Amino acid sequence: EPDCSGLEYVQWCGDMVKTYGFDYFMPGRCLGDFSTANEDLKRKLVMGCAPERSNDLDDKALFYQQCQDAQLTCAADFAVFSDLNSFQSGMKRLNGQGHERLCFKPRKGVFGQGFRALTNASPLDTIVYGSSLALRASDFERWLAEATSPMPDMILMPLFDGKEISVDGAFDGTHYRMVARVKNGTAGQRVVTTPEIYLIAENIARVFELRGIFNIQLMYHNNQPMVLEVNPRAAGGFGISCLADVDLFVAEVLSAPHQPAQGVIVPQREMDIVSHTHYAERRAD
Repeated sequence: EPDCSGLEYVQWCGDMVKTYGFDYFMPGRCLGDFSTANEDLKRKLVMGCAPERSNDLDDKALFYQQCQDAQLTCAADFAVFSDLNSFQSGMKRLNGQGHERLCFKPRKGVFGQGFRALTNASPLDTIVYGSSLALRASDFERWLAEATSPMPDMILMPLFDGKEISVDGAFDGTHYRMVARVKNGTAGQRVVTTPEIYLIAENIARVFELRGIFNIQLMYHNNQPMVLEVNPRAAGGFGISCLADVDLFVAEVLSAPHQPAQGVIVPQREMDIVSHTHYAERRAD
């Protein structure tokens, strides 16, 4: 693909679709830009939501606020900051709400870029024993004080303490189809059947009118699944989810009408996916 975005990227995709006679096209980036696509390309797009809605999902502050407005129990407290005063104000408010450990990330970003966990550990402990993502709050305050201009908007929020959950989903015109994977770090992933996870994912999907192929990222905090983000596209672990006993990708997904889902199809058994070798073996079976 060319190194471009915006209208130029959309036009290039439209040319490729037309030249090679693609029946459908699933964009993986610049999703909001496809609001400028011509009607022929729009009819062939398979996305997790309307292009215009994807911009709301990309903006974490707007997304979290919409989750709170919808009274989703998985929505975390947060504050937006870009300078020392707004950072200190956000810290005071979140600490006052009982959140002792905090982190921050860009208001708009991908792949965890710009994420830092705030700590009060000693400087030497941070260097010798700490994670490369750990940052002393006092050091960050000093850097903000020395900055000559505001930084891009950042999201300050609680530092979640549990495992990450990735829910791959699709809409077939009648039902949501979902497979939830709990990530166990180097030990692989586990497809789970926990009803609470699927109820939360279903509520999120309904609030944001998700369809096509999509992915919902959650993370446990105090034993409660909390929402991190929604990706209106297939996630990198989509192939793992396809090993479960739920067909996520069926023909109906490609042309499902925009109407409310009547229910959710989920796995009926749990499954460990230990490694890429295990993945390949299961796929061969």
